[in-house]
Amino acid sequence: MRLGNAGLGLWVGGAVAATLALAGCSSGGEDLSPPKIASVVAERDVVDGKAKLTSTIIVKFDRDWELADTNLPFPSLFEIKAPQADGSTKRILMRTAERSETNSRLVTLTVNDLVPEGATLLMQKKAFDRKASGTISQEIASDLDEASVVLASQALAVGNDVFYDAPVTAPVTDADRDAAVQRGLLEAHMRARPGGGSESLGRRWQCSTAYRRRSCLRRSCGRPSPA
Repeated sequence: MRLGNAGLGLWVGGAVAATLALAGCSSGGEDLSPPKIASVVAERDVVDGKAKLTSTIIVKFDRDWELADTNLPFPSLFEIKAPQADGSTKRILMRTAERSETNSRLVTLTVNDLVPEGATLLMQKKAFDRKASGTISQEIASDLDEASVVLASQALAVGNDVFYDAPVTAPVTDADRDAAVQRGLLEAHMRARPGGGSESLGRRWQCSTAYRRRSCLRRSCGRPSPA
C-alpha cells in the first residue's frame, strides 16, 4: 500500500508522539533538577526569658524531595556565610539538622552563633544526588541585623583614649574641712534616700549619737519600745 504525502506526514507525527510518550513513561515524569529553597528564617534562641548566643533556622523548599544516600552527616550538607561588621565573612557550621516528620519541605537547623539579616545559606546538591556537585543558596531573613549581632555577642571597649574627657579633680575647699558643713551634707543625703524621712533619720541619728556615748544597746537601739 502506498501512502500519499499527507498520510506519510500523519504517520511520522504519530510515531514521534508515541516515542515522546514512552520516554515520559520510562522516566516516571519526574523533575530531575534539585528543588529550590523557598525561604530561610533565622531567630535568636530565648530560653526561660533569657536570650542565648544560639539560633534556630527554618528552611522551606519549593517542593517535596528525597534525601540521597551520600554517606555524609545531614548537618554537614549546610553552611552559612554571614557578613561581619568589619567587612569580612564568617563561615557558620550547623550544630544539628532535622527534617520535619510531617512536612518533607521543611528542615530545622541549629547553630552555636547569631545569624544576621542578609546572611546566605548554602546547601550541597549532593543532598539530592550523590554524584552532583555545587550548591544551592538562599538569603536568610533574621530578627537581628549586623549591628545587633555585634552588640549581643561581643564585649566592646574604647580603643582610643580621646573618646573620654581628661579626668578632673575638684579642688579642696574650706567647706570640705568643716565638720559641721559635712555633717549637714550627710544629713541631707540621708534624707534624700528612700526611707530617709525625718522620723527614720532622727532615730538613726540618735542611735549613732548614743552609740558614740556608749549608752545604746545593740538589741534595742532603733527599735520601738514595748508598750
